[in-house]
Amino acid sequence: MSSVSFGFTKRILAIVMWAMSIPLIHAQSCLPNGLTISTQQQIDDFTSLYPNCTEIGGNLFIVSSALDPVHSLNGLSQLTSIDGDLRIAENDQLQSLSGLENLEYLTGGLLIFDNSSLVDISALSNLTSIRGALSIGKNDNLTSLFGLQNIGLGMTDLRLFDNDLLSDCSTRNFCSYLSNGGNHTISSNAFGCNETGEILSICLRKRPCTTDRLRVNFTPILDGLYQAIEEVTSFGEVPNFGDVDFVAGTSIVLESGFEVRPGATFTAFIADCGQ
Repeated sequence: MSSVSFGFTKRILAIVMWAMSIPLIHAQSCLPNGLTISTQQQIDDFTSLYPNCTEIGGNLFIVSSALDPVHSLNGLSQLTSIDGDLRIAENDQLQSLSGLENLEYLTGGLLIFDNSSLVDISALSNLTSIRGALSIGKNDNLTSLFGLQNIGLGMTDLRLFDNDLLSDCSTRNFCSYLSNGGNHTISSNAFGCNETGEILSICLRKRPCTTDRLRVNFTPILDGLYQAIEEVTSFGEVPNFGDVDFVAGTSIVLESGFEVRPGATFTAFIADCGQ
């Protein structure tokens, strides 16, 4: 029995010593001073230059040069975090952010600016936290903010400006941020994202019966049904030829300043939300 036990012990020791001899391969931080990328070749070479790097230790700026403009971010697919800002700007040939699907958090802000061909930012769907401003500006062909819907922590400012086709901004996180009075600058986008009131009106109509008390204080109030479990209050304006309905379980309060313009239709009902 003792010889068997001794042989078994030797085998264990041999296995442990063999395992200790294997070099550990694990994620690591790199580039403590950050990185500026200006060419496609830099992105294509990233994996070979930094094979185990998943966390950039400083800012990451992606700004194209004229000689070798960035058209794909696929070479950055190993990145999970950036300890600083992420800026993606002036990349005229970049159509999507594919390659950033594994990015989960930033300790700085996010800027997506002046990318004239960009149509899809859905690759950022795993990004859940930033610690700074979120700025989306001058992206001529971007229509939707889908891809940013899971950012739930740390945003200090929301800036949406000069995106000619951007019309879908009413993701749940932005609805919550704006309704809670978060700092923001919103202007010169397409209808639906052109001003705060538009976004919040769409938020309220897309997600009825999610709140006990609802305040509809926009001018103009966009057409649609606004519902709350208990109470709806408003000092907004139903515009000419508008069509607006309020439904609440216990009370509807039309405060001083509320107005229904000529030609508009407005109704208010006390009923269970969702009925």
